[in-house]
Amino acid sequence: MLRSSQLRHYGVVIACLLFGSCADLGSADPGESTSTPATDALVSVTDGEDVFQADISDDAEDINTASDTVMTSDAGARRRTEVTTSDDISDVASSSDSAVELDTLVFDTSGQDVGTPSPDDVADELDTSSGADSGAGDVPVPGLCDDDNVCTDDYLDETNGTCVNTYVYGICCTADPMCDDGDPCTEDRCVDELCTHKDSCCEDDAECGETSECAMPMCVVADSLMGTTKCTLLPTEVEGCCNTLMYFAGFDDGSLGGISVENAFADVGWQLTENTQANSPPGALWYGSLLTGDYDNGTFNSGLATLPTITLPAGVDSAMELDLYLDVEPGFTFDRLEIQLTDIETGQTTVLWNKSQAFLYSGWFTLTLQLQAFGGKSVALSILFDAFDSQDNSGQGVFVDNIRITSTCTPTICGQDSDCDDGHAFTVDECSFPAGQVTGSCVHYPNTPYCTTYQDCDDGEPCTFNACVNQECYFAQNLSCCLSDVDCDDNNPCTVDDCVGVTSTSGGSCNNLFLQGCCQSDFQCNDGDPCTTDVCNLSSNTCAAVPIESCCTTPDDCEDDEPCTEDLCVSGTCEYQGVCCGNDADCDDGESLCTIETCSSGLCTATFTNAPQCCTVTQLFTQFTSGSWGPFTQTEDENPFDGVGWFAIPYDGVSSGGALKYGPLGTGTYDTGAPHSGSATTYVVSLSSSQIHEVSFWVKLDNEYSNGEGSILWDRLRLEAIREDNGDTTLLWDSAWGEPQWWEETSDIPTGSVWTFVDALDVSSLKGRSIRLRFSFDTVDADANAYDGALIDDVLLFSTCE
Repeated sequence: MLRSSQLRHYGVVIACLLFGSCADLGSADPGESTSTPATDALVSVTDGEDVFQADISDDAEDINTASDTVMTSDAGARRRTEVTTSDDISDVASSSDSAVELDTLVFDTSGQDVGTPSPDDVADELDTSSGADSGAGDVPVPGLCDDDNVCTDDYLDETNGTCVNTYVYGICCTADPMCDDGDPCTEDRCVDELCTHKDSCCEDDAECGETSECAMPMCVVADSLMGTTKCTLLPTEVEGCCNTLMYFAGFDDGSLGGISVENAFADVGWQLTENTQANSPPGALWYGSLLTGDYDNGTFNSGLATLPTITLPAGVDSAMELDLYLDVEPGFTFDRLEIQLTDIETGQTTVLWNKSQAFLYSGWFTLTLQLQAFGGKSVALSILFDAFDSQDNSGQGVFVDNIRITSTCTPTICGQDSDCDDGHAFTVDECSFPAGQVTGSCVHYPNTPYCTTYQDCDDGEPCTFNACVNQECYFAQNLSCCLSDVDCDDNNPCTVDDCVGVTSTSGGSCNNLFLQGCCQSDFQCNDGDPCTTDVCNLSSNTCAAVPIESCCTTPDDCEDDEPCTEDLCVSGTCEYQGVCCGNDADCDDGESLCTIETCSSGLCTATFTNAPQCCTVTQLFTQFTSGSWGPFTQTEDENPFDGVGWFAIPYDGVSSGGALKYGPLGTGTYDTGAPHSGSATTYVVSLSSSQIHEVSFWVKLDNEYSNGEGSILWDRLRLEAIREDNGDTTLLWDSAWGEPQWWEETSDIPTGSVWTFVDALDVSSLKGRSIRLRFSFDTVDADANAYDGALIDDVLLFSTCE
């Protein structure tokens, strides 16, 4: 039998457990057969005529193997669906017979997401929930709470009379980092889902074992900074203790050279062949099928070829060399090929090389793997091939030739750590100098953070990100993860701090809800009324609006009943311009081409000459055709990196197809998880001192209020005119005014956005000045922002000639 962790194929049941229906992932070919170890419990799921079976009795082991990526096929169309137990942003801890919720993403060959992440892809959950179901109406007693699982702490919750089975970290594990006890003098490993802690430091040579004929144990300083010492073996250099060629298999003598073979199927697997693909004909070790000439037997298949056990010499350089020819799928996930080394004493298996490191396909190359880190140990070297699925198996397979294990038989000496590099990321290589010696000897010991995938890096902590980078584990705190409400305190008196989704075995996520009406600065109290001073009372965190005396919003507010003044409202302040006269000279505006100014009955009047180019009715007009910005540019963006702001787009317009948009570029919403704002401003437009000026535009505002949520004061859109000479602003239109009504309504409740024409916004109060028009959007807060945003079209600034 092959090792269960190497040859199990249980992807279908993972897909079924994750999504509740195997039909979502495609049905298995009725002609395909499945092979499941007899020791595993089976789950059968029927989908029409298809029956899927897979084991669930050893969840922790299954979840942490490369074969947790699944292939399914649909009748009539080939489709690859990869189901990966992704733990990029959360820890996955599992144990036998416990229910496991997996961090999961599903992708098809187009790269599009065809599945839904589980909730803990946002919160860093430990994904372990367990508990013995006593049955409806049963009242459990303490003796019945034992679930026969050494990985759980079992007790009776007397408050509700139910059993609680809590996963215990530090005892059970799915990866080495979960077993880290913080002691540099222990080798912490996860073996068969249980943590092991082997003493690895020494105080004197005697602790390192007895001297043999071929090796002398010695206790040396391995890490001068930590002060740790490790045992190493030095050769005695006795003749016959070391052979330059310790093992060779050329497969040309009609034998396997003592290699034992375990294949999952009789018709395909590792075997001796006399094939022209041999690097040194006629013989080679081949993974394939004599029946088909490839390795396609209609289903997944796998096999293990193991060399005879060999004791590697201590204190010298040694290596395994072999010639390889690969005609299989490239990459790591499918057609898995590994060279493994198993320590006979401890049973620990280490992957020395995998196919992702191959640099050549359909051609012979020689692979050399250093073995000196295992000097003095009895080891078994194995070659594992796992097709993993039934697709793309029409290549010739894998050919191996001229396997040799060699040694220099010369004691290794060193002067610095780099002299000891064995080329493996799973070992720490140091040059140690015994007392009184000027030359050092190499010490190799396990590198605990070594990994091949993120699954090797599970540290058992609910609020860490785990990553495998360059075969080394990295752990970073997930600041959005929490275990209690206290962890979510953002020191903001205007939020309610809530840790949601947390359980006794998993972290949750922080939800800081903004309190409506609460403030921390005067800016947050802006009510859009230029005639009020908006103040935040910091003692109560509430807003107050203090009216401003003699303030105006329209020229009508400035009416002084004086016939000799023209009443203007400029930036909230009344201004009065004299219009009375004694003669025509009093009315001269310095413009003689386009106007004739006269004094009539004591009042100045202007007669337009309508001379060419004297008056342009349309002073600014844009339809954003083909996504053109026209006269606008984005002048403010609170966060230019959040993907949300003002964009000129070639679609969704009310007229020509283009529009000016505040929101994300493309589909989606303007919800970034934080407050944000931005402005789009025109170039400078000069207004005549004697004309009537008006602005109009179309608007479609999809925000929280237009969808019946929140206050009209939130997610606000404004149009302002800015004087070029002093920067003063005049508010022309504010969505908070609610006029005209820019939302659809049913039974007096807003039900959505609608294109609305905003007309006759008078800017005559700014006549004679140069101005810019500015549209501004402000979410005010981070809540209820999952909407499209604002669309602007057909912006028109015109002047009359009357």
